[in-house]
Amino acid sequence: KDTKDVNILKDIQAVKRSVRNLVLLNHYEKPFHPEIGSNIRQSLFEPLSTLTAGVLTHNIQSVLETHEPRIIIHRIDSTPDINRNAYNVRLDFFIINATTELISFEFILERIR
Repeated sequence: KDTKDVNILKDIQAVKRSVRNLVLLNHYEKPFHPEIGSNIRQSLFEPLSTLTAGVLTHNIQSVLETHEPRIIIHRIDSTPDINRNAYNVRLDFFIINATTELISFEFILERIR
């Protein structure tokens, strides 16, 4: 029986992987597509603050709205973690055409020397 439904487990993982890759990708890192990327690494070397967290949130939202048409972003939170010198990022989104609830995806952004 071909229902043309997506395989939920595989597709949720594929979308999460795509989201993570888009967020961590810098401009000019993807061959033949220099425009794809969030360029967040540049912000990680700025002083740790809520202002920089806002810039990170904006960059993440921009790259996902532009290059990931399979999701609808519900909320993005970037909060500075002073003790770890990093940012905790939480992304809540829905997958289009999939019967799923809200998907939460959390990761830590820290600069690597």
